[in-house]
Amino acid sequence: MPDPADVDTAALRSYLPEELDAPVTGIEVLHDGLNLTLGISTEREERACALRRPNELRRTALFTDLRRECRVLRRLRETAVPAPVPVAFCEDPPVLGDAFFVASYLDGTAVPLGSDPPRQFRDAASRERVADRLIDWLARIHSLDVDRFEGTCEWRTPLD
Repeated sequence: MPDPADVDTAALRSYLPEELDAPVTGIEVLHDGLNLTLGISTEREERACALRRPNELRRTALFTDLRRECRVLRRLRETAVPAPVPVAFCEDPPVLGDAFFVASYLDGTAVPLGSDPPRQFRDAASRERVADRLIDWLARIHSLDVDRFEGTCEWRTPLD
């Protein structure tokens, strides 16, 4: 499999085994939009983890930084909300040129903004099932006790 274009896979293959406690056997681009998302395979598991690194637009004050995102994911771990489990956070520029985090891989379909829905979501019944599940999960998220996120998130308006 070819290496992702702007990723130093040798540096990743050197850094990740200690964090994942397993040799890396594959690195593949899963998505490249606001974030570069890589699937990381190890000797134990294909797509064991996903690595996310912000791309240029994401490095503005308009977006939550990766460190905060990682803290939120850690706190979600003890709830009924399915979320990836952070495995590693790295701010060492020689590894990937920017901060990134590695989390457990959750299977699913990424739908880039402005794109047509994937084939499995093109009929009305499928879209309705997805919408119902989304509403159910949003309700679960919004019913969480906010105290668990104390010091992690602060309330801001979109104009802040």
